[in-house]
Formats: sequence, C-alpha cells, structure tokens
Amino acid sequence: MTNLGGMHFDANKPSAVVEFFIKMGVDKYYSSFFSRIWTGMFVGFFICIACIMTTTVTGGMDPAFRALFPGIIKIMAGGTFPIALIFVLFMGGDLFTGNIMFMTMAWVHGKASVRMVAEVLIFSFFSNFGWFLFFDWFLAFKTELFMKEPFLSQALGLGTTHLGQSFGVVVLKGVGANSLVSMGIFMGTVARSGLSKIVLIWVPVAVFVTIGYEHVVANMGFVPIAMMYGADITPNEYIRESVVPSCIGNWIGGAVLLALPLVYLYCWESRSYTNISDFLVYNFVPTTTWKEEYDHYMMKMWYNVPPYPVVEAKTVQADWGVAEECKDKEDV
Repeated sequence: MTNLGGMHFDANKPSAVVEFFIKMGVDKYYSSFFSRIWTGMFVGFFICIACIMTTTVTGGMDPAFRALFPGIIKIMAGGTFPIALIFVLFMGGDLFTGNIMFMTMAWVHGKASVRMVAEVLIFSFFSNFGWFLFFDWFLAFKTELFMKEPFLSQALGLGTTHLGQSFGVVVLKGVGANSLVSMGIFMGTVARSGLSKIVLIWVPVAVFVTIGYEHVVANMGFVPIAMMYGADITPNEYIRESVVPSCIGNWIGGAVLLALPLVYLYCWESRSYTNISDFLVYNFVPTTTWKEEYDHYMMKMWYNVPPYPVVEAKTVQADWGVAEECKDKEDV
C-alpha cells in the first residue's frame, strides 16, 4: 500500500519499479537470442493486430463523416490502438521502444555498459521489424482485408500520413510518442490489479495516437501495410523519412525524458559507481578477450548465460515481478 499525501493507493512504489526496470534491462542482455526472437514475435503479432483493428474501425466510417469530423476519427484510433501495448506487456513482449527506457536506466545506474545497451536495442529493433514484416504480409495483406473501399483508402492514408514531413518535425513527434508509451509502461507496472494496469496503459497510448505522434514500432505496422496495398512509398523513403527520425525521437523520449529523471529521483544514491572515471572505465575499457566474447555469444544463442540474475520466487509479486522487499521499503 502506498501513501501519497494522506491518501492510500494499492500500488507499487515508484522507486521499486525503477529498481525492477534496472534489473529487467540487465536480464535482457543475459537472456538468450532464441528467447528474444520469440518475445520479439509477440511485439510484431500483437501490434500488427492493433494496426489492423485501428484501420478497420476508422476505415469503416463513411468517407464524408471522416472528412467532416477528423477529430472523432483520431479519437477512435486512439481508443482502439492501445490494445497493442496491453497485449505486449501482459505477454512479456520484447518491445524496442520499451527497451530504450529499461537499458538507459541500467546504463545510468552502472549495471549495463554501452555495448550491452547497444546489443539489446539493435537486436530488439530488427527482431520487431522482421516479425512485423511477416505479420503485415500474412495477417493484413494475404487476407485481403483492405482490398475494397472504404478500407483501402484508409489503409493507404494511415501509411502515407507518416511520410512527407520534415526530419525535425518527425523527431519531435517521436519524442512525444515514446515519452507517453514509456509512461504507460511505468504506470502499468506501478499498478497492481489487472484492471488498473489496463487503464493506466491505455490512457497515455490513446493520447499519443490521438495527437498523431510518431512511434517507430507502430509505424512498422501502418506503413508496410500501405506499401503492400500499393501506396506510392519506396523503402528508401520509409527509412529516411520515418524510421530514422522517429527512432531518434523515440530514444530521446524514452531515455532523456523518462529514464534519466526516474533514476536520478529514485535510485541515484545506489548507483554502481562514485565518480566519472569509474563509469568511463566500465563502459569503454575491455575486460575480456575476443575468445571469451566469442564463447559468450555462442552460448547466448540458445541459453541464458551467467551472471544471469536470479530472484527467489518468494520475493516476486504476480504483478510483473516487482520484488516485495523493494516495493515496501519506503512505504509510510
């Protein structure tokens, strides 16, 4: 139970959630590539389903109504798309933009090096992207869901709307998108009950979709689907005008606006270094040989490798693994 200003809430302490996210970032690095491929599949599958549902709901409206009340159409999109993050988090998906927050927290706290952060983010990005292309083709295109009007024009419109903007505008929209998505992940973990988690995930995602911010992973659904249905978009345009700038903005939103302040506010005193020289040595001075690195990566192909953090089952809550000992240490 958390006490805030005399009001009691059935929630985890923010400090416990930050510690949990730091441990999660470390866990992701030491987990096997094989397991990360499958958790990446959850992301591609569930967010593709959300893209299909959003296109179906908004495209099923009369074209004249869509033109007359575009704000209502945006609200409808915002109301349906959040199922993506709800499904991903409850199923344990390896979401690239969520990993930006987890790995930045672990890095700032001294639990992960630059190399560890880069490996997790690069792997999760291409795992998400690869599975997205498969499910976009398999579930949205081969099923011919949007072959006829009015759904065809809506599928093309949802894809093309993410292109044709200036690089800086997309970066700024990316900042807003992942700051809100990361907020949803954080608040959903603070909550304990299933219904509370759903609501607290739903609200910030609905806000970013309704506003029209740019999220690189969500766009992996809308833009390729539009391309498969004949939109005048080349892969080069998609990468240059959408993927790169939105990825930069999403990193700023998840790392700079969320991860850094949260670690500073709740876990700064317990960081693993006391001065900048220790931090630089840990990040940039090699401590293993190339042979050791090779053996490490070969083992990680199939198995979780040491030092894999192990948490005793008795200390783990059912609400996404927040440790009881961390959760209650600051209750007042």
